[in-house]
Amino acid sequence: MAQILKPKIETIISEEVVERSFRDFSTAMCNWELWLYEHKRAMRDVETIHLMQMSVRMPNY
Repeated sequence: MAQILKPKIETIISEEVVERSFRDFSTAMCNWELWLYEHKRAMRDVETIHLMQMSVRMPNY
């Protein structure tokens, strides 16, 4: 029976690569949080405008 040889693969991650990856991830998270904040604020503003329009249309008794 033939023996199956598996190559030994070693990955050495340099400190620079780790720092760059973390920095890129951190930047992406900050951008996502900013987008989410702006999106929530825009949705709140739309809802406020809609409620104001509805109150103008409704007669006051």
